[in-house]
Amino acid sequence: MRELVDDAVAAGANYIQFDGSGYTIAAGPMGNVLRARGVDVPKLLEKMREADDRVVDGLPAHVTTCLHQCREVTMPRATS
Repeated sequence: MRELVDDAVAAGANYIQFDGSGYTIAAGPMGNVLRARGVDVPKLLEKMREADDRVVDGLPAHVTTCLHQCREVTMPRATS
């Protein structure tokens, strides 16, 4: 992942957005499913954060990062 970010910055990107749906999945209603399967959700979230930190650590000061956390993956869609 970091190689992709470095390539984008080298190409002139000043803004990098990451999609972090895993956070809302683990912390939302699906977290109960994970817990029922024996997953330590707080530990999982910590590992995810640590991985994300490694990707952005040391980026140039002019690069802005954002973590998009889409709730749609955890919310049922309305049907018409």
